[in-house]
Amino acid sequence: MKKIVWPALLVYTVCLIAALLANHYASPVEIFNGKYGVGTIMLYALLLYTAASMRIVGPTELGCRLFLGRPIENINSGFAFVPLWIFELVTETRLVIQDELPAEPDKIYRGSTGDEVGRTVPKELQLLGMKPPIRVTFSGNNEESKKEGIAADDPYDRRLTAEVVPVVRWKINNFVVFLETIGSIDAARKQMEDTCVKTFTEMLTRVSPAVALLRIKTYSNKLEKAIESLVVLWGIEIDSAQIKAINFSHTVNDAVQDVVVQERKKAANALEGQGLGAREKAILDGRTDGLKKMMDDLSVKGEVVLGAETARAIAGEGNKSSQRTIIAGSGGFVDLIGTAVAIGESFKAKQGGAS
Repeated sequence: MKKIVWPALLVYTVCLIAALLANHYASPVEIFNGKYGVGTIMLYALLLYTAASMRIVGPTELGCRLFLGRPIENINSGFAFVPLWIFELVTETRLVIQDELPAEPDKIYRGSTGDEVGRTVPKELQLLGMKPPIRVTFSGNNEESKKEGIAADDPYDRRLTAEVVPVVRWKINNFVVFLETIGSIDAARKQMEDTCVKTFTEMLTRVSPAVALLRIKTYSNKLEKAIESLVVLWGIEIDSAQIKAINFSHTVNDAVQDVVVQERKKAANALEGQGLGAREKAILDGRTDGLKKMMDDLSVKGEVVLGAETARAIAGEGNKSSQRTIIAGSGGFVDLIGTAVAIGESFKAKQGGAS
């Protein structure tokens, strides 16, 4: 305000003196059947010009007075005198601006048929402000994974491409400097976006997604320092800058989930196989012990016992019992003979151990 007060006072003083001299020396002028002094007319014109030069800066706005397009002075909220045709007033928000880069979620273009990753935004969507997301290709398992103690089977400890969403909160604290150095909020936003991409490329491409998720606070702090260094001469203040999220596509999430499910099924099948093997071994040992007891206690010959066991296998037992027919050349008879041989071998082994 100081830059314009004294020049304005000087101009108004000259105009008032000129009006007084005009009233004293110049003849009155007839206007609408009335006579008015030239000085009086000059005074009314000055009042109208003053009223037309008054502007209002809102309570949530910052103002800047421009002289022939050049920023010269910051203006606070309230009335502002901006001489018409000579000066210009521009305003911008004084509130904290929260930018989710490169654009708000509803303005992110993620691709279409034939362009699944959305590398190219159609022109008609560009006109609507649509932008592609910031994508980073993470590294796979490496030394950084070992430092963080990432499990070897972690589905996110592998090479993946994902969206990284930065959020920057900032505000303008010197509008004159801001206009002289960066010019507009859109230009500032674009340069901050470029810095985010550069920082992510330097940091995140060296680690796997699993490591990045664990270190997200550390990487957010580095991002904030990088942006603060960028804007140090812009006339703005960074409130915070952080990585809001690392978004994996539905395809990636489904693939990772499928890997986890398959690994769990594999482990379950292995355990199930171990259980079945132990069950069959226990059954076989029990039958062998029973047959041995028949021989020892009842003095039944081994051939008779083996024949009885073969007959039992043919007839079946419990709910599985049924009439069976052995067809020559079929595998059923071979299976029964194999069962009998296995029992016989086990029986001999137990006899040998007993002796």
